[in-house]
Amino acid sequence: MLCRATAAALFIAAAAPGAADAALSIERRIEHPNGAALLLHSIDFRDDSIVIAAEILNSGDHEVRLNRARTLLLDDGLHGVYPVNPPADNPELRVPAHARVSASLVFVGPLNPAAHRLDLTSNQSVGTEDNPFEDAPVFRAVLPSGAAPGSLAQANHPDGVALRIRGVTASSGSIAIALVATNGSDREVRLDQDDSCIVAEEGGATDPLDPPAADRVLAIPPGMRLEAELVFSRRTTAEVARIVLRTNDGTGGTVDNPYDTTPVFRLSAPVQRGIAAASSRIALVPIARSRLSGPTPLLPAGVAVASTTMPATAPNTAVRGTGGANAAGPIATAPSPAAPPAAAAPHRVAETDPAAGSAAGSAAKTDVPAPIRQPLGLASAMPVGTPPAAATGAAAPTRPAVLAVPPSQAGLRVESTDRGTRIVLPADPLFGSAPDTIAGGGDAMLAEAARLIAANHAREVVIAGHTDGVGRDDDNQALSERRARAVAAWLRAHVGRDPPRFVEQGYGRTRPVAPNHNPDGSDNPQGRAENRRIEIYLRG
Repeated sequence: MLCRATAAALFIAAAAPGAADAALSIERRIEHPNGAALLLHSIDFRDDSIVIAAEILNSGDHEVRLNRARTLLLDDGLHGVYPVNPPADNPELRVPAHARVSASLVFVGPLNPAAHRLDLTSNQSVGTEDNPFEDAPVFRAVLPSGAAPGSLAQANHPDGVALRIRGVTASSGSIAIALVATNGSDREVRLDQDDSCIVAEEGGATDPLDPPAADRVLAIPPGMRLEAELVFSRRTTAEVARIVLRTNDGTGGTVDNPYDTTPVFRLSAPVQRGIAAASSRIALVPIARSRLSGPTPLLPAGVAVASTTMPATAPNTAVRGTGGANAAGPIATAPSPAAPPAAAAPHRVAETDPAAGSAAGSAAKTDVPAPIRQPLGLASAMPVGTPPAAATGAAAPTRPAVLAVPPSQAGLRVESTDRGTRIVLPADPLFGSAPDTIAGGGDAMLAEAARLIAANHAREVVIAGHTDGVGRDDDNQALSERRARAVAAWLRAHVGRDPPRFVEQGYGRTRPVAPNHNPDGSDNPQGRAENRRIEIYLRG
């Protein structure tokens, strides 16, 4: 039999983060044709996060950013997503031209014990892998999963929330669960919406939560860790060997919606017999943020560069009550490798893995001459036909100009971006009440798009379909593909002689441009309407 002191110790043990093991050396170098490179040195698995020691190099002539629209993350392939927790003063991880920075990148959430690998991606869906003028380079790397901190049960939700059970104690009248939950999303999440957090016993009995008075919905703000001992009132005195913890049971929450603010978890864990605590207790602790050193000049090849020492992020220290603190100590990152080629030198587009075979190694070292760079620009609100030099003062690029189209004239939006011309068509007037058939009201928009394609003399036109976040992923993916095909078919028939090559792509709900839900979890019809769209990219 456990005494009450032991039960209290169980909560304190759950609140203290596990000691971090020695960081695992990974040594990867990923390069982009815009002159940026990401050097990954080591990875460390902690109780509430995954920390990567890295360097970011920018030999290009323009600033780059690695976390545009919160897209720098780790994915374990098991619904587990670990978003980066960026510095408060540099949320997009911007690096100036001709500079390098050392970084301690903190990805929120404990590693899922079932994960065998981690996929690192940056700027997925908002940048490119091969555009030499890109300011949001897409980097990819496959990393080892390492050893996850111990737990009885754990699950990770696609919205960036993770839940871990550290211990379960049952007595005749109650069950106490010690747990840790982390929130890596940009919205507050709740684990007990409408009194929906329950325990299911083996015999079928369900036990309600006695919520803590300080927070009856178990709300977790962004970038925070919830540590709790939750007490559930038993409705039976039968012996129990195993329980299932359910969060947001019977609410509108989901197990797979990446924008959910009421994530559904179902975790099974063994039970230890003892005396449970008398009441639920919780504590909120900030998760450490990523840190970047100050930029240092990126010197030409052959010039020695001193290695940079960063005050890397240390494991958090839980503080009971209303307070909280982070303990940090100076940890030196791995020494900087040799300086990369100067900006004028050829760039390589590859992920260099020392363990890769010879064939892969030879392919990774294929040199591609660096093109002459032109000034970058964000999506312009000026008429598309306006020469970029008028806005930037720089020499105009050689890309053919396109006639300006006022948005109100045909209902579409035309943007001149650093990646070329993009035409955005809202799906609602384009398709009307039919799911994937062009409506009569959509002809004007498509006719204007066809005129722009012909005027631009594009050799390739990419049609990308996007949906909102309502419904099943498979259904949304199929709908986006059908809509892209419908638009491509219409344009092929109307674009005139010598049509370009059309490429149809569907992305379902995976690339939203606006939130589908409001911060309080309610529906956001305007945001969902913005996400239902067709994007057309003109490539010379």
